[in-house]
Amino acid sequence: MANEPWLERMDWASRRLEDENSSHAWGFFGFTVIWNLFSWGIAYLFLRQGDASGIARFFVLIFPGVGAILLVSVIYILLRRQRYGVPVLELATLPAPVGRALAGVVRTRAVFDPAGGFVVKLQCIHRTVTGSGKNRSTHEETVWEGARTIPGASRDASGIAIPIAILIPSDARETDRTNSRDQILWRLLISAAVEGIDFRTQYEVPVFRTAESATPFTPEELARFGP
Repeated sequence: MANEPWLERMDWASRRLEDENSSHAWGFFGFTVIWNLFSWGIAYLFLRQGDASGIARFFVLIFPGVGAILLVSVIYILLRRQRYGVPVLELATLPAPVGRALAGVVRTRAVFDPAGGFVVKLQCIHRTVTGSGKNRSTHEETVWEGARTIPGASRDASGIAIPIAILIPSDARETDRTNSRDQILWRLLISAAVEGIDFRTQYEVPVFRTAESATPFTPEELARFGP
């Protein structure tokens, strides 16, 4: 697989990618539960003493306040998952060639037709990691972003299918995961304004320079992949 690094990940090799937000939801839920248990427990024990100053009380209550915000976020994520299920991206291009386009279809079990269509964004991210242990820090910088609006989706027996097609510049950097502390990754985000709970999904996608990268677009392809 040295010459085909996009086959090293099982989801890429299968051309079937699950929404990252959904896959991380339970981990975020667990973190939120632990945060609230500790922060509310410590706040309760501290306030029971009754002799704390107003400033000290305010400082201690900051942490349960953060926990409440996290809990609201978790509830929203779980409600969104209940409504839309786990959206899946089926890749038509494996990999998506630099200088060409990323294409595929996103399937979700919910049936809806947003008035503003679906906003599709493709981002090239430079991720760096500094420090280690408790001092470990991860920073992401968007070095390129392309966007377009897909007017609608088609219906099928399982829900709706959102067609994805977006251009990749010829001078873009390809996916590079060889150094865990200094990576180039590509992220696809699809969103739509929907009454109640907005639709939002994202995926890390394989973008590499291949022999196809040197093939110029035809007018028909530009019309298909353009804004």
